[in-house]
Amino acid sequence: MDETGFLDPVFAAYYEQSDNTRLTDIPYYLRMAKEAHAVVLDAGCGSGRILIPLLEAGIPAEGFDYSPVMLENLTGKLEAKGLTARIWQDRLEDVAIEENRYSLILCGFNTFMHLPDHASQISALRRMHSGMKPGGTLALDITNPSNFDVLSRNAQNRTFEATLYDGPSDTQTTIWRWFERDLISQTGVYHREYGTSGKSGKSTHTTQVEFRWTYPEEMKLLLEMAGFTDARVNGDFNGEALTEESEMQVWVARKPA
Repeated sequence: MDETGFLDPVFAAYYEQSDNTRLTDIPYYLRMAKEAHAVVLDAGCGSGRILIPLLEAGIPAEGFDYSPVMLENLTGKLEAKGLTARIWQDRLEDVAIEENRYSLILCGFNTFMHLPDHASQISALRRMHSGMKPGGTLALDITNPSNFDVLSRNAQNRTFEATLYDGPSDTQTTIWRWFERDLISQTGVYHREYGTSGKSGKSTHTTQVEFRWTYPEEMKLLLEMAGFTDARVNGDFNGEALTEESEMQVWVARKPA
């Protein structure tokens, strides 16, 4: 049976072994959090890839995510590390954030891309804006559409992604991917097929994740419509300028003091 990606235990397990190993953004967000000198919110915290390093650094941080599977993984990690944090389940576009609570809100690793349209994007930004202290900072990163493989003509082709081997169960899982896309609405669906074989036999499971890409000038306008000022963008976490070749857009915007 197919399920929406982040709600699916199979997807979440693969995410832990692949996407959740990303490290390039953690020093960047950690530095911003240390400079905030107040409570930090990780919006779309998942299983704690960024939140846990913040807590380990002694930063007062909280987080929410809409996936109970990911939050369950996060709870287990926090308990194993002896860490505590306020975490809760909610959607980015619906979350009720206490007004003027946070000095910094992070929305990392394409979390914003899972909002399907302008209405949900603006709703999410306005909710985060409301939850920030005057003079607070919003920091987020999303894929740069100019260097996005889903826009290529071959995006819908079924393509090999990875092979994983699990020693204790003596099973091997081969993962294939393909995309659906709508260039007019700037939306797509990321499909994965997991073919598992081992002593217990063979099985196939598929997941899908919906997303929407946003262009730089469009993103700037959305931030302004939500009340943010001083919006600026880079092409990586080292401060390099955004170009057509940049893999991502790294945004920072302010709530007026």
